Amino acid sequence: MLIEFQSDISAIEVPQEFTFPFYYRPHQLSEIACSELQSKLEKYSWQHDFNFIGKMFGVLVVKDNKQNLFYLSAVSGKLQEPNAPRFLVPSLNQLNFENEKNIVDKLNKKITALQNDEDYLTLLQKLDETTKQSEKEIKNFRQVMREAKKIRKQIREQGLNNDELIKESLHYKHQLQILKEKWNENISQLQKTILDHESELDNLILERKKILQSIQKAQFSQFKLLNAQGYEENLFSIFKDSNIPPGSGDCAGPKLLQYAYENNLVPVCMAEFWWGAPHKSEIRKHKHFYPACTSRCKPILNHMLKGLNIEKNPLLINPATDKKIEILFEDDFLYIINKPHGLLSVPGKDINDSVATRLSKFLILHRLDQETSGIMVLAKDTKTHKNLQKQFIERSISKRYIALLDGIVSKQEGEIDLPLRGDPNNRPYQLVCHQYGKKSTTKYQLLKTNESQTLVHFWPKTGRTHQLRMHSSHHQGLNCPIVGDTMYGKSANRLHLHADRLEFTHPVSKDRILIDCPITFI
Repeated sequence: MLIEFQSDISAIEVPQEFTFPFYYRPHQLSEIACSELQSKLEKYSWQHDFNFIGKMFGVLVVKDNKQNLFYLSAVSGKLQEPNAPRFLVPSLNQLNFENEKNIVDKLNKKITALQNDEDYLTLLQKLDETTKQSEKEIKNFRQVMREAKKIRKQIREQGLNNDELIKESLHYKHQLQILKEKWNENISQLQKTILDHESELDNLILERKKILQSIQKAQFSQFKLLNAQGYEENLFSIFKDSNIPPGSGDCAGPKLLQYAYENNLVPVCMAEFWWGAPHKSEIRKHKHFYPACTSRCKPILNHMLKGLNIEKNPLLINPATDKKIEILFEDDFLYIINKPHGLLSVPGKDINDSVATRLSKFLILHRLDQETSGIMVLAKDTKTHKNLQKQFIERSISKRYIALLDGIVSKQEGEIDLPLRGDPNNRPYQLVCHQYGKKSTTKYQLLKTNESQTLVHFWPKTGRTHQLRMHSSHHQGLNCPIVGDTMYGKSANRLHLHADRLEFTHPVSKDRILIDCPITFI
């Protein structure tokens, strides 16, 4: 499991602080270890099809008791391999539940047999047909009743009201009741037979659920993880008895740290990268580095890293302390600025400095991501704010962005339509989700290219979180992340995304206002 470096690392300075796993730039040692691991992955004869399902791999650089440097490697989740490669550390959860799994397999077979039982399926079809037939017959009889009622009304209008008309009305109502009762009885008999069958099915499903819950409970209670202080906790304790996400503890990071602690190795730095086909909904690109996830890994790693000297969280550092806001336009009603990249639009969870706090007497109408620079409009009074807000809602305000993309876009212009929603397991990341995502549309046009990059204009028709970043990077979009996108691409000196044009109707003068704020990316 302990892998020797093939490269000469003698001149590389060893980091004094361990990697902050939720936002990092890989240390040079981690990059070399990842490169060497990727060479192993390319040469290994896999049964797992990485062209179909990609996986996250991780490396952990460690010191032994003689201060020699090695590295460990691991994969997140399971591989379709009868025997895992020897250069990967094993999964943590090795508990044996063969008896329970055999029972579950038998239950699965019984459940499948009941669900596909021919008599049961025939009854379901008959119930559907009987229900439709009853609805049709009752509907037709109601139409007959309406026609008879019209005739009775005409007779009464001629002054020929008598007891026979009342008897006829009551007769029709009685016949309708008899018809309803007949069909209800037929349907009830079918439903009772089906219910008896489904009760047996529900009991088997409930029995299976209880067994699976007992397995999970046993796994979580016996799934014990160490930290650098030598203290051990199970998953129930780590997650404070709250809902434990499926797959917790099976990611690369926990596997690597657990193996290091169990074998008296000192963690030095780590990194994780994606290998293989892109994920359907998340942004996952071959060989790109990614931070640890927040839902499964954050509680676990917060425990496992106790006792190590960790890098400071870069997200707690304000990168805009010395950056100034440029005024582009001002009158008695509006205030339009060029927000520098790195400055928040509104106060964040940990950083208070923002456009809103610096210009607290004005009303913000829209936001730009912290890393995005460019045009923002603020109102000086509530009436102006309300008018401009309505223009934003009605999309009569035109917003244009300029972006430098990492890669070559072949099509000169087009429109990207990929629905987006937040990733509940890894906030604030977004997902492409065709089932539950909100409609997200972006028009784009190429400006120019060089050997490896493309300069584009974006016109977002909707305003979803990270819309331009997702539409750029996702393989169903342009498949070219914005340069410097630390979330969906690769880090650089900054995110190369800038709001360079805004056009709107002035709330008071009604003139069409056009504001340009050019920037040079290429």
